[in-house]
Amino acid sequence: MTREAPADMSPEDRIRWIYASGDQAELSRRYDAWAATYDHQLTDDLGYIGPRIAVDMLRERLPTEARILDAGCGTGLAGEALHAAGYRDIVGVDFSPGMLAEARSKAVYSALLEQDLLAPVAFESDRFDAVVSVGVFTFGHVTAEAFDELIRVTRPGGLILFSVLVRFLESGGFRERLDALERAGRWTPVEIGRPFASRREVDADASGVALIYRVC
Repeated sequence: MTREAPADMSPEDRIRWIYASGDQAELSRRYDAWAATYDHQLTDDLGYIGPRIAVDMLRERLPTEARILDAGCGTGLAGEALHAAGYRDIVGVDFSPGMLAEARSKAVYSALLEQDLLAPVAFESDRFDAVVSVGVFTFGHVTAEAFDELIRVTRPGGLILFSVLVRFLESGGFRERLDALERAGRWTPVEIGRPFASRREVDADASGVALIYRVC
C-alpha cells in the first residue's frame, strides 16, 4: 500500500494504513489526512461505539460539573458524548492538528491543545476530576507508560476511564503495568466493563473493553 492514502480508501483499509505507520510523526500525519472523514467512516461505516459505552459508565459516578480531560480526543467523539450527557468543563488533547481542528468545530470543549501522551502532559498536578481516554491505547499508538502522567493530573479520588483493545491489554506488559500501579498505591480498580465490538470487519478480533480506576 502506498504511503499516501487514496481518497476512496475503504474504512477497513484506512485503519490498516493507520496501523502501518512507521513512527509517531507519520502516525500523526496519517490521522491529519483522515480527520475530515474519520467520524463518518468510524461510526457510520464501522459501527464504533466506544465513546458511548465509556460515557455511560462514567456518568453514574461523576457529577456534570466535573473537570474532565479527554486524553487523545481525536475528532471529539468522546467530547460530544460527554457534552450530550451534560458535562461542560471538558479539555481535549491530541497529537494530530487535523483531528484537533475537527474537534474544535464541534464546540464542545472548553480548551483544546496539541499533546503527545507519551510526553509530560502540559497541566498542573491534580487539575482534573476525571480523565477519559477512548480508542487511544492500542498497537502503535499509546502504551501504558502514559498512565503516570494521567494519574498525576487527576486529583486524589478522581477517576481515570480508558478503553483498550483486548489483544493489546493482554500483550507487551500492558496489564502488568496496570497491576504495578495498583500495587504502588497510585490507583485502585473500580469497574471493568464487558468487551464490546470495537469495529466491524477489520480484523479477526477487534473487541475493546473499558476500565475505570480511582486515583489514590
